[in-house]
Amino acid sequence: MFNILIYSSVFFPTIPLIIGFFRWGKLSSIQRILVFIILTTLISDLLTLSLRQTNHNNHWVYHIYVPFFFILLIFLYKKLLANLPQLFFHILQFSFLFFCLINSLFFQNINSFNSNAVTVAWFIYLYFALTYFYQLLKNPPNGSLIKNPVFWFNTGIILYHSSTIILFGVLNHLLKQSNEVMYASWVLNIIFTIVLNCFYLLTICIKSTQ
Repeated sequence: MFNILIYSSVFFPTIPLIIGFFRWGKLSSIQRILVFIILTTLISDLLTLSLRQTNHNNHWVYHIYVPFFFILLIFLYKKLLANLPQLFFHILQFSFLFFCLINSLFFQNINSFNSNAVTVAWFIYLYFALTYFYQLLKNPPNGSLIKNPVFWFNTGIILYHSSTIILFGVLNHLLKQSNEVMYASWVLNIIFTIVLNCFYLLTICIKSTQ
């Protein structure tokens, strides 16, 4: 059962990815960035899965994936939150990348899960997602939110990251506990990941009005 969930979580993103490539000409710039985000996540998940199956440490993958994913997601929110100063985004990106480097060199090396970087990134994602919803409340868009692909993307970001922020924050501690505790934590993450990918799928499939 656990392996079925893992494979479902890893390969489910291929659905919105394939649809995204077929609909590329009809996608907005936000949806196209999301396609690259999905592709990056898929490559990372495939690599970590292959390393896990061959009994190799796969934590180093996250030391590369987390900052790269951060750059892509911040680039996306920079387009959504155009009212925020561009300098703010540049400073935030540089500061986070510097934090990741220091964390990997001195606190959580590449052989351990970089929970510090993940936790900080998750808080930043939640801040931007909530800021976007606040922006929608202040300036409601024309038409139904249900037909707004960005609404579904942002909803998925909030649901996933608010659900897993504590889990990833204490993951290194959980890895030292019993196998039952570790598996339970990963099952929760896998379920939330599948839910997030469902929101990605909605975001790609809905026709953009942009």
